[in-house]
Amino acid sequence: FTYLSAPGSMLEGGKTIDDYDVFEALQGKCAVLKIEGVKPNTKITRKQLEDAYAECEPADILLVVTGFGRIHDSYTHDYWDMAPHLSKEAADYLKSLKPRVVCFDFAEDAGMCMEPDERYKVENNYTHKVLFEDDVLIIDYINFAWKISVNNAEFYALPLRVAVSGKYTYGDVRAIVKF
Repeated sequence: FTYLSAPGSMLEGGKTIDDYDVFEALQGKCAVLKIEGVKPNTKITRKQLEDAYAECEPADILLVVTGFGRIHDSYTHDYWDMAPHLSKEAADYLKSLKPRVVCFDFAEDAGMCMEPDERYKVENNYTHKVLFEDDVLIIDYINFAWKISVNNAEFYALPLRVAVSGKYTYGDVRAIVKF
């Protein structure tokens, strides 16, 4: 389920994957923001992200790790239906760090826990919206990220493009974290 999203996947007129040099953007130093003890259906706060980022060296690729996949396997409905998500203040904090890419090991927006007709509406996906407004790429559902034992690592994502209406707005990726 690991995939890359560009702003055009949600925002009218937003950039597509073709507007980025993805091979440049998707590799480099990564800050691993480890959020421990996250419970199902809860909001991750700005303070939790600030505390996690304080343990890292600054980087413009951020990986937010909750270990939620240890609680609920990503192949089950509970992984999607009971996922934690970021508060608006937490999403704004990530945006303030000026990343070029943000990665998550969970469904970071409340919309992902909603019924399909509500799931992809912009108003239900604040994290995507604010990051996409700054042309930040998002990589969702990085499995096994809890196994990363360091706060900074080398990160590489190998994209496979997927066209929607003739535009490449998202695509599968294979993420590699070297630590």
